[in-house]
Amino acid sequence: MAHCAPTEDNVKQIQADNEDNVKKETSTIRTQTERPRPTRVISVKKQSLNQKGYKDLQHWLTDQNNIYIGRGMTHYVPGAVGSKWKNPFQAKKYGRDKCIDMYREYIMTDTKLYDGKTLLDSIEELRSKTLGCWCNPEPCHGDVLVQMLMRSKKS
Repeated sequence: MAHCAPTEDNVKQIQADNEDNVKKETSTIRTQTERPRPTRVISVKKQSLNQKGYKDLQHWLTDQNNIYIGRGMTHYVPGAVGSKWKNPFQAKKYGRDKCIDMYREYIMTDTKLYDGKTLLDSIEELRSKTLGCWCNPEPCHGDVLVQMLMRSKKS
């Protein structure tokens, strides 16, 4: 019985097929093990942003993964356009803890529509984003948003 040796072209094709299979398997493993970025709240105070490598709030906002969740302050801070996620309750008037409790209730019950959705129905748009507010590291309404996202993922 005659033995047929593979041609050089056959060997190259087999090697190429093997490389493709390894790339596909590696890609599948990487996709299965990669975790989404956690949603988190950071301070958008200039010093804090500078420590993270940003010049200012406008520079920080150029990253599509960053969302400003504060009140409109463009008169003082360029780029600080009021967010639909802002806390309408002022800590000076109600105290920080009460404001956070009121904000939680506000998100749960507000019926105003933004692009056809309530804030509660829009909460998923914040997943894997970095939320920026002036409060951090103090307790913040941003923490409420992160907690709501964590609960929505579990249900």
